[in-house]
Amino acid sequence: MMLSRLNIQCILLFTAIAVGSFAQHLNSAGGFIENKGQIHDQNGLINTNVIACAQMNGFDVLLYRDGFSYQLKEMDQHVPSSSDDELIRSEIKFHRVDIRFEGMNNNGWIEWKGISNDYDNYVSADQSGTVAVYNVHRFQSIVYHNIYAGVDVEFLVSSNELQRNSVKYNFILNKGSDISKIKLRYSGLTERQAESGIAGLTHQLQTSLGVLTETVPLSYFKNGAELITANVGFQSGNDDLISFVFLDDKSESFLDLPLIIDPIPSVGWSTYFGGSSSDVGLATELDGMGSVYLAGNTSSTSGIATSGAHQGVYGGSPANDIFISKFDLNGNRLWSTYFGGSSEDQLYDLVCDGGGFFYLTGYSTSTSALATPGAYMTTNAGGSDAVLAKFNSNGVLQWCTYFGGGQNDIGRGVAVAGGAVCIVGQTSSTTGIATAGAHQGSYAGGTTDGFLAMFNTSGSLSWSTYFGGIANDGALGIAMTATSNIYFCGFTNSTSGIATVGAPQATAGGSNDAFVSCINTAGSIVWSTYLGGTGADNGYSIDIDPMNNVLLSGQSNSASGVATAGAYSTVRNGSSDGFIAVYDATGSKMWATYIGGNSQDNAYSAKFDGGGFIYVGGYTASTSGLATISAAQTSFGGGFSDAFLAQFSNVGVMQWITYLGGSGDEIGNSISIDNINGVFFGGSTNSTNNISTAGSHQPTIGGSASNDAFLIRYGNFMLLPITVTRFEAHPDYSNNSIICLWEIEEQNLCHNFSVERSVDGIEWTHVSDVGCLASTSGRYYSTEDMEPVRGLIFYRLKQYTLNGEFIGDKTTSVVYAIDINALLFPNPASQFINLMISPNDDEMIDVLIYDSYGKRVFGDRIALTSNSNALSFYIGDAKSGLYFLEIIHADGNVNVQSFFKE
Repeated sequence: MMLSRLNIQCILLFTAIAVGSFAQHLNSAGGFIENKGQIHDQNGLINTNVIACAQMNGFDVLLYRDGFSYQLKEMDQHVPSSSDDELIRSEIKFHRVDIRFEGMNNNGWIEWKGISNDYDNYVSADQSGTVAVYNVHRFQSIVYHNIYAGVDVEFLVSSNELQRNSVKYNFILNKGSDISKIKLRYSGLTERQAESGIAGLTHQLQTSLGVLTETVPLSYFKNGAELITANVGFQSGNDDLISFVFLDDKSESFLDLPLIIDPIPSVGWSTYFGGSSSDVGLATELDGMGSVYLAGNTSSTSGIATSGAHQGVYGGSPANDIFISKFDLNGNRLWSTYFGGSSEDQLYDLVCDGGGFFYLTGYSTSTSALATPGAYMTTNAGGSDAVLAKFNSNGVLQWCTYFGGGQNDIGRGVAVAGGAVCIVGQTSSTTGIATAGAHQGSYAGGTTDGFLAMFNTSGSLSWSTYFGGIANDGALGIAMTATSNIYFCGFTNSTSGIATVGAPQATAGGSNDAFVSCINTAGSIVWSTYLGGTGADNGYSIDIDPMNNVLLSGQSNSASGVATAGAYSTVRNGSSDGFIAVYDATGSKMWATYIGGNSQDNAYSAKFDGGGFIYVGGYTASTSGLATISAAQTSFGGGFSDAFLAQFSNVGVMQWITYLGGSGDEIGNSISIDNINGVFFGGSTNSTNNISTAGSHQPTIGGSASNDAFLIRYGNFMLLPITVTRFEAHPDYSNNSIICLWEIEEQNLCHNFSVERSVDGIEWTHVSDVGCLASTSGRYYSTEDMEPVRGLIFYRLKQYTLNGEFIGDKTTSVVYAIDINALLFPNPASQFINLMISPNDDEMIDVLIYDSYGKRVFGDRIALTSNSNALSFYIGDAKSGLYFLEIIHADGNVNVQSFFKE
């Protein structure tokens, strides 16, 4: 794929010397402040044209939708010449230079990157009165996309201590973009710039308060990881117009360089989580509603629960409690709670149902403070019992039950689908587990058997069964489909009672094997198989894709007998390796591979992403033979173990493997993933370095803790090749349809496309096929979905070559909710958004407004009459961007419409 990108970096240096500080509180490291009405112009009036401002010693940089300005400030003090009553007078002098993008596109868009965790509140006043301005954030950079065809510009404030009074703006040009398209028109200068036709790396801006110098210190073409320097400078034109030119002929030869877009992981954010003692993260889960959960075990008596939590105080001294913490997708903690009684409580797994509830399982030796009244089992039957609990998205406990017999029982995995909740685990209880007619009604032998139990979402037991042979067995992971089967995995020492007839491995390979099994929702075994060689092998996690292919991950001490021929790694590399194996819906083994370096490795978690890739994570003690050169962390961090994360294709081709770790020990325990938000990875660490990112919820390890949990978000690196530059979906309420639009970078490339629809990002329905000849221009394509569903819809664009080779896919989302009796206008809106609604009868409605992150910014209950109702909502304080207005009717019907705030 032949693509190129040119990056032109410009730096502004302020060289005036007679300037005093007038910044409100930010230095150059503070970033750009969004404008919600607190920024004033040189006349003291609220400046509504400014979208953001970077404030530094002596001058401000103001960003507009069509350009930017430099505003210089000088404090001029008049000192009296005599000792009379005349006071020292100070006057602030201003000078502003405006720069506009001459001839810019009208269809560009602005991206705000790196939002600050904290925010400021202002009292803003001008001649019109006093206004309180709340929740003003800072941003690391602001990107103007497509200001010219194929040209972006990014504004950044320098964090270099040697350039504390500098602002950088980078022009980024993709292949086919002409450098001469970029034209900057300057106004407000006291003297004309250099004569027309003069070119160079710098140019000076003369003002009444000093000289501003702009320079081009670095420009380069990007060829994969290689940066090739380009000699680019300013070109002065007529009427104070500045453009860019190549200053030599050499740069012209690189315009057709290939740009390699590798699926390389990059850390979005990462945080510690923990209190005064030891904390371990064991489960992560995305809820599909803009949040992510981190859960695990804690012995910290402080630093965990938030105010108003379900359980605000530690209950298990001197043993463990469970903790649950909810974050938004930017890493801001929303709430946290303890969950446990007076004795030992442990969590192993957590799952969300997509409807605002989550379920957890583990075990408890506590005899109180867990089970709710009316639960299936309200008391502990003896030893440790498994626990199953349901919470809502606000952390309010719905119900909790014990599950177990008279000995020790542990819940290891939980899954939810189709109105059922299933848990698996291991038990040494010889009674109190299986229900009548179960697949295995009695304990088979050994120290433990596995078990599987199905409940409904109200907490009533449907059926339960033992699972195992005459030796030790345990079920550790589970996944299930909405309508048919349940898949689970674990370990077994039993040489019988596990595999079904015709299984891909019908007999045990050694003293300890992994197993993977399929059971239907009635509790009958469909198929079951061993997996393992002559050493010890364990299956820890399981996942299924829309085709009911089964993904198993675990650890193997077997030198062979796990991987298939031609796999990424066909033999064990260290003392133990992780592994992943994929089976089809009938239980046939499709492929399997070892994953490991020169020492000990373990794959605790693996997930399908729904877009053709597999992600696997765990821990590694291997200091070599593991990470790829494209990794986010290419070298071992230290200690005994690092966490690792890897990406494979759905046919087992390794894409990359990265370490995650500092100087101490890390274990990666859980992956949660979707095609919209990327990969979330949770685990535990005792490293004091190389874990958290700047500005995270908890940037340092908690107190003197021996161990903290961690949660890391890797960026969304599951996108199309760069030839597709835009994919959007928009409602067309006049036709009761959704219009999907996309654009490719180069019109000389011809591809075929397929568009699919999904309501959950997992199950996809085909909408249409679009050939490359469907576009008259060769760059712009569209298709119409005439059968949209109401609510949030995902659309996936799959791209193929003319030979039918799959290239990749890109996903977008749209809210489709039509209310023929409701009209929202204007769109886009500025100060007010208006709603005209005409119900058939008098009724009460709730009106809620959310921003694009899902955060509610307005809510009210309104009484309507059966005739036409005109409602108006003030949005002047809201920042620019996409918003959703939700109408909840008295009969429970919900309608959502989107609008854009200018």
